[in-house]
Amino acid sequence: MNFKKIFPILIVALLAFSCNGSNSHIDIEDKGNERISGYATYTDGTPIVGMVVSDGFSCVITDKEGHYSIESPSSNTFYIYASIPADCKIEENPDGNPDFYHKYTVERSIYDFNFERIEIENDFVLYALADPQCANEKHIARFESETVADIKETQKSEELPPYGITLGDIVYSKGVRNCIPLMKEMRRIMSKSHIGFPIFQTMGNHDVFASTTQPIEDLDFNLGFQRDFEKFFGPINYSWNRGEVHFIHMRNIIFKDKSDFSSYANGFTTSQVEWLKQDLMHVPKDKMVVLCVHIPLLRDIGANIDSVRSALTSFENVIVFSGHLHYMLNGLNLPLPELVHPAVCGAFWSSSLKGDGLLNGYGIHYFSGNKIVKSIFKGVKSEVK
Repeated sequence: MNFKKIFPILIVALLAFSCNGSNSHIDIEDKGNERISGYATYTDGTPIVGMVVSDGFSCVITDKEGHYSIESPSSNTFYIYASIPADCKIEENPDGNPDFYHKYTVERSIYDFNFERIEIENDFVLYALADPQCANEKHIARFESETVADIKETQKSEELPPYGITLGDIVYSKGVRNCIPLMKEMRRIMSKSHIGFPIFQTMGNHDVFASTTQPIEDLDFNLGFQRDFEKFFGPINYSWNRGEVHFIHMRNIIFKDKSDFSSYANGFTTSQVEWLKQDLMHVPKDKMVVLCVHIPLLRDIGANIDSVRSALTSFENVIVFSGHLHYMLNGLNLPLPELVHPAVCGAFWSSSLKGDGLLNGYGIHYFSGNKIVKSIFKGVKSEVK
């Protein structure tokens, strides 16, 4: 893979930084629920054709009437959601998250989607936040007054449409410390109405409190581990589109013990791999694909990581965005290029510096067409160069 085709310009400034209408999908487990369906339309009433809709386990696309149908949603489905097309505006839902999903209930069978049509934004900027890792109200206060305030200030001189992602560990649960209640405040701070643009979340290994969940077995994973995060931030494995770029967010954490979230490994379940393959079936090969995960993939050979790599090989422009390590790592020369983002919290909010002596900060990526043309690490209270 020639990474130069993805990044004609790559700047790392250390102190400045989408099945068709016939619903062809793969069943990956025994399903017994009734069929669900719906319509996807623009706000002017015209149908959205070819939009991917998922129950978190399988994917279908809308037909020429904007109609979709999932014959038997998984018994473990939590949300019914859309892969937001590039020509659709991303609004905020009542909870403060990007509005692209509905809570699934067995009593409801119709789930419609309605988006405002916009011109496709071939140029946009993406803010990438890894490991805010807030463990208490003091940390949250610093996240808002330092990181978010700095992003807002940076936005004043930015002309491109902005979007954001997190790369896991929104909060910091450990041992008996339950930080799930802090998720509501973190959601508020990262809402579009507060920060100024939609932010899409990725689950990290600390974004769980096992004692508050019950085992929910789906083939090879206890879904109970992700329910708290889902309730606050929406789907776990999902995608969205902007310009010529297809963003994918996946949980790449395998918890080894059903009651101990400190015991985990890097990897994906077979259900996730099947979901990914179905999602990618509907992405044109000339699109850029950005896979957002928490734990770096790099050269890891954990559960199903090679299957994920293989699913991405047919795309020329691919990159992985990750966090977890708390320091920046450039893996652009790997077969599957990757940028590991340093932690927003630095050295766990112990100072304004990270362990390597650099300022706490976040990534800023500039997209044009199906390429990233510039990447920056922006230290809080430093200038963009």
